[in-house]
Amino acid sequence: MITTEDIITIIRDNWKYASKRIPGKHRKTLRGLNLLIPGFDGNAIRLSVAELPKLLNGGMVFISGPVGVGKTIGAIILAILFTGKTNRRFTIINSRDVLKNDFKERWEREDWSNDPGLIVVDDFGQEHFRADNDYGRDVWEDFIDTSYREGYPRIYTTNLKPEEVRAKYGDRVYDRLKEVGVWITVTEPGGSFRGRKVEK
Repeated sequence: MITTEDIITIIRDNWKYASKRIPGKHRKTLRGLNLLIPGFDGNAIRLSVAELPKLLNGGMVFISGPVGVGKTIGAIILAILFTGKTNRRFTIINSRDVLKNDFKERWEREDWSNDPGLIVVDDFGQEHFRADNDYGRDVWEDFIDTSYREGYPRIYTTNLKPEEVRAKYGDRVYDRLKEVGVWITVTEPGGSFRGRKVEK
């Protein structure tokens, strides 16, 4: 069982590396390492951290829930813990980037085919492709199937429910995710953390 003190220590020890990989708005939230501010005291952190063993064994973790409940912060902390435990890299991408033409070039340039480490896919399900066009599904099927076959760890944050993922991406993608992934559903009694005043 990883403790709050362990989390703080691992984040501090890996901060120089991690801070270069984290989007600016989230880097600002994490910089203070204060686990009492919104985003750290929420369910997303506790639920995400509990799934570290799944990632260490090459699995996938899905963090699902409405906007503003700390899904991305939970994913980032989990990614830093992964790096701290394995010395392997992590990369954060937005799901829309996967469908861009230069994504394959980036994949090859950063040599992800050799050892991509951990890839965090933020906002899975927010990319747009027409229902009558199989391109989007094919790209995701290849991305997820490669992770499945090679045992690459992945974290996905999403606003979608499992049945919505199945409807959008098809049975093959859904079955792969179900087989090697764990689904976390995050809710907060107070709703979104966004806009809340931080109590000192």
